[in-house]
Amino acid sequence: MTLQQRLLLTLGTSFAILWLLVAMWLLRDLDQQMQRTLDQRLAASARMVAGLVAQIPAEHWHTLNTQNLMLSLESDVICQVRTMDSDHIVLQTHQHLPLWLGQQQLGFSERDIDGEKWRIYTQQMNGLYISTGDRLKERALLYQGTLIATSVPFLVALFGSLIAMWWGIR
Repeated sequence: MTLQQRLLLTLGTSFAILWLLVAMWLLRDLDQQMQRTLDQRLAASARMVAGLVAQIPAEHWHTLNTQNLMLSLESDVICQVRTMDSDHIVLQTHQHLPLWLGQQQLGFSERDIDGEKWRIYTQQMNGLYISTGDRLKERALLYQGTLIATSVPFLVALFGSLIAMWWGIR
C-alpha cells in the first residue's frame, strides 16, 4: 500500500467516523427536543381544556351532552375530562375511550388504546381529571421524516468532503 493510499484510507475513515458520530449526536439531541416539545403541547392542551371547563359550573357537569364532541378514533389527539369523585365522564373527544384514560396517574404515561400506543398527559384541576393524548405512531413518523431531512445534507457533505480530500491528496 502506497503512502498516498494509506493517507486516503486513514483520513477518509476517521473523517467518515467523525461525521457519523456528530450526526448521531445531533439526531439524538433533536429527538429529545422534539419529544419534549410534543409533551409540552399535550400539557398545554390539557391546561387549555381545563380553562374552558372551569367556565362551566360544576352542577352542569353531569348534564353535558358529550355526543356533540365525539370524533373518530382516527384523530391524532384525544381528550377526556372526568370527575374525581365518580366515574362520570364530563367531556371526551372519542366515543370508545377507556373509562380512565389517564389511569388516575398525574403527569405523563403511555397507554394502549385499541392496539395502538398513545402518550397521555393527565392533570387534576377543580375536582376534575383532564387527560390529553397523542399517538406514538405519529411521533415516530415525525422522527422518521426529520431523520431523512437531516440525513441527506449530512451524507452529501460527507461524500463531498471525502471526494475533495481524495482530489487534494492525489
